[in-house]
Amino acid sequence: MSAARTIAEIVTSAAEHDFVGRAAEVGAIRDAARRLPGGPAVLAISGPGGIGKSRLLRTALGRLGAGTDAVLIDCRDVEPTPQGMTEALAAAAGLPAGAPLPAALAALAPGGRPSVLALDTYERLGLLDAWMRRELVPALPVTALTILCGRDGP
Repeated sequence: MSAARTIAEIVTSAAEHDFVGRAAEVGAIRDAARRLPGGPAVLAISGPGGIGKSRLLRTALGRLGAGTDAVLIDCRDVEPTPQGMTEALAAAAGLPAGAPLPAALAALAPGGRPSVLALDTYERLGLLDAWMRRELVPALPVTALTILCGRDGP
């Protein structure tokens, strides 16, 4: 690995190296992804601010192993509308702006491979929650696991 060039890279590297504990939680996320298809479709990580939810999520995604694709979206950067989420998914999939939702979802779970869609700071999408439950998550392939991470429980 090349030397860190920014302070953010140094902090991220230190956080990954110094992460201890929560082996059970990391293992549960990894195991849920390994059981696709057929495992849970949605997992939730919730708790008060500052307890390490985002760090747990990033660590777990980093330990999924080969064969599982993962996409992490920070919901602070998403307009809480169906169009805003579609744009965020398309960008995460490397598609051009304006790509339709089915194309974005197909690109996030290519070729039937297990995939994880992780939505951090999910409480920011409160206005979009019903659409997420009724439209987005049901449209994902059976090989996809959605992780909702935020301050509010499901």
